[in-house]
Amino acid sequence: MATRLVLARLAFSADGTPYSRAYDDVYHSAEGGAAQARHVFLDGNGLPGRWAGARRFTIFETGFGFGLSFLATWQAWRDDPRRCERLHYVSVEKHPFSAQDLAVLHAPHAELAPLAEELRSAWPLLVPGLHRLEFAGGRVVLTLGLLVMAWRTLYRKPAVCEPGKPCADTTVMRRQRLIFWLVAVPLLLLLAFPWYASLFY
Repeated sequence: MATRLVLARLAFSADGTPYSRAYDDVYHSAEGGAAQARHVFLDGNGLPGRWAGARRFTIFETGFGFGLSFLATWQAWRDDPRRCERLHYVSVEKHPFSAQDLAVLHAPHAELAPLAEELRSAWPLLVPGLHRLEFAGGRVVLTLGLLVMAWRTLYRKPAVCEPGKPCADTTVMRRQRLIFWLVAVPLLLLLAFPWYASLFY
């Protein structure tokens, strides 16, 4: 059974847009990733207006990619005089990029360069689990879940045990329970009860 993350492979379409060979799709439109992040992710979710004056604001994103939505959100938060006191950004990713590949993907987005460099400097060891990254003196927190193998293991069916013989898949079942309590439960609590994030501070 595989226990390592499968990293994203750096590739580009014919027009230079970042491209996923695994899914035969681009990461953003040819018009530009940062502009799309602002229009679709920020404007589409009523940001920055929705966090104005709040003590804490939590965002959950499925699919971190190479972080353009996070970087655009961080930039909008930084430039907003009415920003929330603390921004908590939660995201999950199945195929993360290495820090070296992130540098290539971030290069065309000069307006995000200082923030992108901070993100790459804090980029975690790419192993399954939850990774907490803090920026802006702890006022911007990125919780990045690299959970693919965990979820696969969690839902894998154990082998059928024959009467009178030990079950050959007991290790898998133990791992299911361990991963559920160490990874799945904290993430589900964080999504169901936003105040649960205060336990991280």
